[in-house]
Amino acid sequence: MGNSASHGTSESSDRRDHILDVAERLFADRGFAATSMRQIANAAGVNVATLYYHCDNKEHLFLALHERVIATMAAIVSEALSEGGDFLQLAEKLMDSVVDFLARNPAICRLLVRSDLGELNTVRGSIRSTSRPLYQLVYGELKHRADRGEIRRVDPATFLAGATGAIFYMLMALHQRSEDGKVDERALKLVQEQARHFVFGAVVLDATASGAKSGSDATTAGEA
Repeated sequence: MGNSASHGTSESSDRRDHILDVAERLFADRGFAATSMRQIANAAGVNVATLYYHCDNKEHLFLALHERVIATMAAIVSEALSEGGDFLQLAEKLMDSVVDFLARNPAICRLLVRSDLGELNTVRGSIRSTSRPLYQLVYGELKHRADRGEIRRVDPATFLAGATGAIFYMLMALHQRSEDGKVDERALKLVQEQARHFVFGAVVLDATASGAKSGSDATTAGEA
């Protein structure tokens, strides 16, 4: 009896994940307003009643998607923070990991861009609430590093909006160049490098930035 219940729960969870995967792709490709619940149900191979069993409406479906993305990104940030190190090392690892994740999941990137552009004003408050744990991780680390004199103080909301906007649009250009869904690894490395430059330029103290640049120049010269 217990095994049967466990199997049913697992099957229901798998079906919900499948529905979310399909909705993610349709919302990203067509937009939120242009995608109906019936279209999602048809594409997922389930009836509309099953879809409404898992999500009350289209807004709740998007919020479930958004929560899943934020949870994944929060895990990436938490892992980077747990390893410690100086700010330059941390920022490099974090930017590389986030960019790699979004580069290999283009539908997520397009979905977040649509959200940022205000396509989902009806659930904007809920989106902010869902995003808060991730933002608090980043805000707390920026404050901690600034208190220690490692970086300059910045308005965290403005900084994060600028960083995510720059990364999103660099990745959209990368996705347009990709063939058959395959990531151009060389182009990906360039996007990661540009993302790091954006962060370093925005928050790193001049002396630290100069030291990092000198070290980079020395490495380049040594390789030459």
